[in-house]
Amino acid sequence: MKTILNGKLSEFARKINQSITRKILCLIVMSIGASFLVSLFVIKKIENSYSNYVYETKTDLLNSSMAGIEDKMLVYENSTYQFITSSQVQQFVSQLREAYETIDQVEEVMDRREDLEDVPAILAKENRAVQMRTDSLVEILKQLDTFLANAHKTDAGYFVDQTNMLYKGYGASKYVFPEKELARVLDGAAQKRGSAYSSVVEMQTVSGEHKKEIVIARIVREKKNLSMRYCGTMIYLVAPEELAASFLMEHDDLVIVDADKNVIFSSLNEDKQADFFEKMHQGGKKYEMMDLNGEKYFVTSLASPKLGWQYYNISDYYRLFAFIHNLDILYSLVLLAILVVIGIIASHFSVSLVKPIVKLSSQIESIKKNDDPVRALSEEGRKKIKKRDDEIGRLELEFASMTRQLGELIHENYEQKIYLQNAQLSALRSKLTPHFLYNTLDTIRWMATEEKYRQIPGVVKALGDILRISINSSEPLIAVEQELEYMRGYLMIQRARFGERLNVRIEAAEELMEAKIPAFSVQPLVENAVNYALEQMEKTCRIQVVIREEDGDILCSVADNGVGIDPQILDKLKLGTIRAQGNGVGLTNLDERLKSLYGPGYGIQVENSPAGGALIRFRVKKEVSGT
Repeated sequence: MKTILNGKLSEFARKINQSITRKILCLIVMSIGASFLVSLFVIKKIENSYSNYVYETKTDLLNSSMAGIEDKMLVYENSTYQFITSSQVQQFVSQLREAYETIDQVEEVMDRREDLEDVPAILAKENRAVQMRTDSLVEILKQLDTFLANAHKTDAGYFVDQTNMLYKGYGASKYVFPEKELARVLDGAAQKRGSAYSSVVEMQTVSGEHKKEIVIARIVREKKNLSMRYCGTMIYLVAPEELAASFLMEHDDLVIVDADKNVIFSSLNEDKQADFFEKMHQGGKKYEMMDLNGEKYFVTSLASPKLGWQYYNISDYYRLFAFIHNLDILYSLVLLAILVVIGIIASHFSVSLVKPIVKLSSQIESIKKNDDPVRALSEEGRKKIKKRDDEIGRLELEFASMTRQLGELIHENYEQKIYLQNAQLSALRSKLTPHFLYNTLDTIRWMATEEKYRQIPGVVKALGDILRISINSSEPLIAVEQELEYMRGYLMIQRARFGERLNVRIEAAEELMEAKIPAFSVQPLVENAVNYALEQMEKTCRIQVVIREEDGDILCSVADNGVGIDPQILDKLKLGTIRAQGNGVGLTNLDERLKSLYGPGYGIQVENSPAGGALIRFRVKKEVSGT
């Protein structure tokens, strides 16, 4: 009954306490969550819109810078064409071409040595050709120096003749042109077949420093008589700063790389530049946020379809997104304010709603833990209730009314249960006495038939003692010692009949003699062994009675050395398809009494002993006399 009461009260407490508390918590969490999600959504939308706006703005500026730089490059490329097509330059490159051809012819004649008388004339011709070559180169370089100095901001100019001999012009004396770089430039210009070739070269100054330069090269062809013979290659060196200087934006950095990932120009410092070139190929997005040397930047990029160059604009993120940053701070402050307001509201609800409910819950817990639930319920029902006009007040009134009703119901239920239990036990015990009396009278009848008259008085006396114990004892539980005395009386009667064929050994712990067990519980087990083991065997029947403590309970068992129980019957007993019957009502009576006293989890267990014979046992709760 107490278990049922605890379950009812626990369910009531859960409904009135956890439900409301959970609803309040859910309301708070949902409010905060909704505020957070809405704010986060709005901020993200603003941030995305602003990022797109910044991207479009920076892209427009970068596109403008790219167009300006490429227009400058176009001017330089066009200037090379103007130079190589000018009449003066064409005149001198034609003379240079003729000089080289004459020198080649003279060298060929001298190699043959066919006519020695013409040597002076041949040498004079060679000298004139060499002088013409020298004069032509000087004039070409003069024209180049004048052209570059007056019209263009270039770092250096070079002319490479048809023999790949490099001649330094304007500003070239301060540089050392690496052979590999020169060969790459000449090959690139040749592949352009008359168009301008541009690239980036790593030049070395005479002081040993390295400097990146933009190289513009174009081959020179003779237009005289439209021969289009190769006469050399002209080369410009232009500083990248010269191209990009006028297109740098305040607070922004510009980076330009060619199609081969060579750096053309970079306004970043060395540390940021190294970090940028390590990360710049990881993107692929129209814009990205990039961390450079511990600082955050907004990076946009454009690819030039004309030159194949890649342009990068690098802007300080926090300067651009200060508005969004301030918005985040404002959002945090607003969210904090919302949390404070919700906390105050929650505290108010906790005081006005949850606290009375927690009080009710504590009252329920006190009832659950009380050993006398009837008294506890009565006390709770008599408590004065602070009148409230809201739902909490009605809940308290309902709880007080419920406690009074539960107290009355429990009291009535206890009385009815005790009455029914006593009536049941009395009915069971009323079955026991006639059953035992019938078996004993049958034994006396057998003794008279066998003319064993001298044993009859002892049997009758033992029967009288047993009946006296049975009639005078009205308690459902008796001491182990008293139960054993009753069992020994029964064994005395059976020994009068069976003599030495019956051997019973009793093992009972001394400390359990005062412990309580059901009255007439061990004797039916011994009687079952006598009826189903002894009477079916000719040899001595050994019966072992054990009463011991196990896991806080008292375990009683009776084992015999008979033929045991049929396995099919035993399986049915374990499955519960049939009940243990024994002789008459003995075992059935005991099983019913055990379940009535201790619950459905108790009762007798029947099985075959590993040593042979049957084993019947039961377990009862340990109760000591006087407790």
